[in-house]
Amino acid sequence: MLGYAHTMTQTKNTSGNLTPYYLSLFIAQVMVGINIVGAKFLVAQFSIIFIITVRFVIAIIFLLIMHFFSSLNQSNQKMQRLRDLTKRDWLFITAQGLCAGVFFNLLLLFGLHYTNANAAGIISSVLPAIIVILSILFLREHLTLFSSLCVGFAIAGLLVINATNFRQTNSHDLFGDFIVLLSLLPEAAYYVMAKIHVNKLPIFLMSALMHAVNLPILLLIGLGTAHFFPAQLPLKSISVLIAIGTASALFYVFWCTGCKRVSGATAALFTAGMPIATLIIAWLFLHEAISALQFFGMLLVIASIVFNAMAKGKREKPTEDEVQPL
Repeated sequence: MLGYAHTMTQTKNTSGNLTPYYLSLFIAQVMVGINIVGAKFLVAQFSIIFIITVRFVIAIIFLLIMHFFSSLNQSNQKMQRLRDLTKRDWLFITAQGLCAGVFFNLLLLFGLHYTNANAAGIISSVLPAIIVILSILFLREHLTLFSSLCVGFAIAGLLVINATNFRQTNSHDLFGDFIVLLSLLPEAAYYVMAKIHVNKLPIFLMSALMHAVNLPILLLIGLGTAHFFPAQLPLKSISVLIAIGTASALFYVFWCTGCKRVSGATAALFTAGMPIATLIIAWLFLHEAISALQFFGMLLVIASIVFNAMAKGKREKPTEDEVQPL
């Protein structure tokens, strides 16, 4: 295994080398889909703040258990690694955790008070484009014409998936639309920061810390909210809460693993896989129908991701140690 890992870091990235990273990015988006579908099931029973708070608590517990078992042979070094973190490390851990946590979720919830979910789905289709723009600005990436076309086709596919929403959305508040669009900025910032700064903290511990920085804010809001604690917790709801908490934990793990060797534009394309995963999971567990138009949109998104991955795999890429984003 050590020899294989060494080869992965020293040789040029072929399509075979990159496949595990692409797979990690895709699984990360499946985890987001699980969270969305699970929240759709739970939102009729509990407050959103309660769902998010419990989700993060379960994620922290799961990640700390995984960290404990993954570092049994070096348990005497665990706290030393925490002490070795620099102010810059803590800054990025806190910023990434808050951006993907309370900032995104609370802005999205606030925006949905003034607009509707259909409009929010349409607006969210531009997330890949926002990530690409931030990658150009902060990672100094040069976007090729082919990558631009792939991103464009992915966005087109997302719009096709949400095409039925155009007919259902007749009037809504532009202020709400703006807030939903604003919520995409911290979400995109998380994806870009994952490439700007990499610390040496073990992946499970780092992911646990990113969840933990959200708890004080969530608890403060939750305790000030009426009916924060539900009167009862059905067994099925507990199972779904555990599922979305575990999925939330694994999202951070898989995304941080997958984005190590791909460009910001490629990572942006994989975020377009989230609506596809959500549709399929909702079809499997909530028995929601998938229309022919949505299926066509899914094919557009998948094609854009596959073609981009094939093109990237044919080119020589710098090794992970050579990539030094600003």
